[in-house]
Amino acid sequence: RLGTFDHDHRFETIEHSPMMRAMTGFKMYERITLAKLLERVVPEDRPALERAIQAARDPTGDGVLEMEYRVRRAGGGVRWLSVRSETFFGGEGTARRPVRTIGVAQEVTERKEMLRALTHAKEQLRQHAEDLEKIVQERTEKLQRTVQELEHFSYTITHDMRAPLRAMRGFGDILLMGFAESLDPSAKDYIRRIHQSADRMDKLITDALNYGKILRGEMELSPVNAKALLEGMVESYPEFRPPRAEISIEDHMPLVLS
Repeated sequence: RLGTFDHDHRFETIEHSPMMRAMTGFKMYERITLAKLLERVVPEDRPALERAIQAARDPTGDGVLEMEYRVRRAGGGVRWLSVRSETFFGGEGTARRPVRTIGVAQEVTERKEMLRALTHAKEQLRQHAEDLEKIVQERTEKLQRTVQELEHFSYTITHDMRAPLRAMRGFGDILLMGFAESLDPSAKDYIRRIHQSADRMDKLITDALNYGKILRGEMELSPVNAKALLEGMVESYPEFRPPRAEISIEDHMPLVLS
């Protein structure tokens, strides 16, 4: 949909091709003037077009006009035109005047509507991204508060859980110091196991307390005696000993990093 136009400034006549007349709303034999043409331009675009025409007619310029503007349809609505024209001048110096302007116009209504729809979609996407970022920030802050509350709760619980373990070790020490002569080897071994289990439980509670800190930081690996660890587990849990289970541990086991 390309239309052409030819403006003779000497006689102020404007000729439009049939397609140009269709796009600007002029009938086939209707006389066209610049004033009538500007009347068909929507009021919001008219001042800019008038300035562009005036600049193209300036003898000191290059005479080129490139612009997109809207014109009203005869039956209602508007259409977008993309126009490019060039003005030729006659005379020299101060006598230089515009003689003729020729140009071409293309209807770009669909492209403009697509661009407007795309701009609207981008704005919606931007707004959605801002809303999503706000939601993520709010939920992150809420999660951080929850984690802090859980850390405080776990610290309180673990602190309270360690108190009975200290009592177990204390009563075991009292038995060993006050009744050592009357205790047979089996009883002393049981007390040793109570101490060992209490120490293991205390370490488990301490590990649980430090677990959250380890997750937020870089874990440092350290060597662990796997043989001693496994022997302690077998001794602490009855289900790992006969007759429920038969477990043998090699004498020479390598250290592991944990």
